[in-house]
Amino acid sequence: MGSWFETQGILDRVRELLAEHSCEGYLVGGYVRDQLLGRGTHDVDLAVRREAIGLAREAANRLGGAFVLLDEERETARVVLRDANERYYLDFAGLRGDGLAADLARRDFTVNAMAVDAQDRSPDPELMDPFGGRRDLERGLLRAVSDVVFLDDPLRLLRAVRLAAELQMTVESHTEQLMYRAAGLITHSSPERARDELCRILGTSGSESSLRYLDQVGILSPLIPELDHLRGVEQPPPHHEDAFNHSLATVGMLDRVFEVVRFMSGRESQLQTERSAPEDDMLEYLGAALDPFSGRLSAHLEEKVVDERSRLMLLKLAGLLHDSGKGTTGKVDGEGRIRFFGHAVEGAAVAARVLRRLHFGSREVRLVQMVIRHHMRPLHLAQQERITRRAIHRFFRDTGGAGVDVLLHSLGDNLVIRQRGDAVVQGREVCDTVGLLLCAYYEEYAEVIQPPPLISGRDLISHCGVKPGPAIGRVLREVQEAQVAGEVRTREEALRLAGTLLAEGE
Repeated sequence: MGSWFETQGILDRVRELLAEHSCEGYLVGGYVRDQLLGRGTHDVDLAVRREAIGLAREAANRLGGAFVLLDEERETARVVLRDANERYYLDFAGLRGDGLAADLARRDFTVNAMAVDAQDRSPDPELMDPFGGRRDLERGLLRAVSDVVFLDDPLRLLRAVRLAAELQMTVESHTEQLMYRAAGLITHSSPERARDELCRILGTSGSESSLRYLDQVGILSPLIPELDHLRGVEQPPPHHEDAFNHSLATVGMLDRVFEVVRFMSGRESQLQTERSAPEDDMLEYLGAALDPFSGRLSAHLEEKVVDERSRLMLLKLAGLLHDSGKGTTGKVDGEGRIRFFGHAVEGAAVAARVLRRLHFGSREVRLVQMVIRHHMRPLHLAQQERITRRAIHRFFRDTGGAGVDVLLHSLGDNLVIRQRGDAVVQGREVCDTVGLLLCAYYEEYAEVIQPPPLISGRDLISHCGVKPGPAIGRVLREVQEAQVAGEVRTREEALRLAGTLLAEGE
């Protein structure tokens, strides 16, 4: 088992610790599974006979890691280790039941119910596999250890879908029936644990399929009931799906956009996702928009917003929820065409409720809200005959640091509408617009996005006699817009314009 934990001597030091305490211990669960699959892993699970929390604390001290108490009642604790920019986790848990066999019988899936004696240093250690986990691994089947696994811990409903996606396995038919029967229990899981599993699902490259599977087995509705309001909500052309299916498809298209970014940046050796002919036609336009900035976009997507949750994952969550306001804002106009006035603002409010219920951080909530609130802006810009520097400046100013995220989202939202000729034209126009705005952001930031101010609020107070208040912010914004447009170039010109604007305001 040539994992990082072995090559860095971490497991040897854990073995020494167990030996000093004369404590029986086993490598269990995902670590054993991933070693059999030849997958890299950042996690080691240890089941020990006694003193799991004390052993974890002592291991943290010896290894220079951080100690985290996970569950005192269940006697589980974690050691967090760092190597460069990577985190590695060493989890200690007390053996449940009378011994190893009873402990494995309480685990979730057969592929996680395998163990190896922690002191067995041989190249091919004896595998304890009472439920046929190795056989299921070879067959690509995810099978529940018992009929009560989801009743014992409903979070395993989400974990099943996540593992199936990560390991490219199929949920075994009886296990799927157990999931269907227990689906409503997902609301009994702690919000934080449900959030983390959902995030890991969204972090996979096939997240649309996983979301559709969650819906198929009845888990998605109790998890995010706000999406139910979108079922059957018809949308005007060029849309060809109801709002619910469009939302799921947007997540899938975002996966494809992100794959193109990684491929062009050299982080993917080839494009894996199957594409239809219209998407192949669109790839040229998508590539032209993204290729010059692919390295910076890839780093942007990988940026961690809170803990291990990245912008990429949050953008897919925004894609899932971006039309959530359409469930309550639809109206038919005088020509019989359905309209959704204000759906972006309402959708941002709905998304905030969802994220807060799942205990996302305030920074994450703000990012998702900003993307959803402004998700129509790139399309509106694309429909203009000419996009001015002033319009570009306003877009990035109004999106408050989420401008690049809004642009990437717009590609997924618009390229997924690909069944009609006018939608193909719209997709090309959006690609061109995204490319133009990205160019301004990455190559003309100091000239168009955030030029150094020519004047300040203090200048307005001292030179123009204005009193502190909202008028100062309004005038400074307009002066900066004029600066971006090249209408003012010096401090004196900026002060003259400010005086004019203040007089007009009066």
